[in-house]
Amino acid sequence: MDKTWGVAVEYQGAPVTPYPEEGPALDERVELASMTVDGTSKTRIVASVTAKTEDEAREIGAAGIAGLARNLRLPAEPVRVLITD
Repeated sequence: MDKTWGVAVEYQGAPVTPYPEEGPALDERVELASMTVDGTSKTRIVASVTAKTEDEAREIGAAGIAGLARNLRLPAEPVRVLITD
């Protein structure tokens, strides 16, 4: 049975563009909740993810959020990925 998980992905740096450009659609299991920018040092993107397990939620969420991060020209690799249930 699927469950909803919170996935937060942190990136070093701030977006180069203020809003996402046209890009690939998010996975239907990923629903963006918020994005917080801490000056020029850190960006945190949070989403709700529907998945069966915590590991699956981490994988789906990180991949879905990575697409948005690319559109915002954030670094390719996140600093951390946090999961809550």
